[in-house]
Amino acid sequence: MSLSKLKEMDPEKKIDMAALKSLTGMSAATIYRRINQGSIPRPDYLRPRKPIWRAKHLVNWIESSGTTETSASLIDKRRELREVLQRVEGRLCQKDQPKRQILAIKTLLECL
Repeated sequence: MSLSKLKEMDPEKKIDMAALKSLTGMSAATIYRRINQGSIPRPDYLRPRKPIWRAKHLVNWIESSGTTETSASLIDKRRELREVLQRVEGRLCQKDQPKRQILAIKTLLECL
C-alpha cells in the first residue's frame, strides 16, 4: 500500500496490521513500540489481537508527523531493502551458512 492509495481511500475504511506494515515498512514489534511511545495512533480492535486503524487517522498521523512524499519514497526503499534481506537470509539458510551471518541479516531486518 502506498501513501497516495491511503489518501484516496474512504476515510472510514479499516486498515489492518498487514496493511500498516506494508505502508510503513515497519515490523509489528516496531509498530507496537511506537504506539506505546505515542508516535503512532492507537488502534481500535475488531476482536482481541486484531488491531485496525481508520484510514483518516493514519492520513492525519502521516501528515501531522511531517511525512512527505519524499519520506514515503524512503519508506518504499526500506520495504525494498527488507525484501532483499529476506531473500538473502533465505538463501543463506538453504546453504547452511554460519549462524552469525544469518543472525547479522536478522539484526538488520529488525532495524528496518
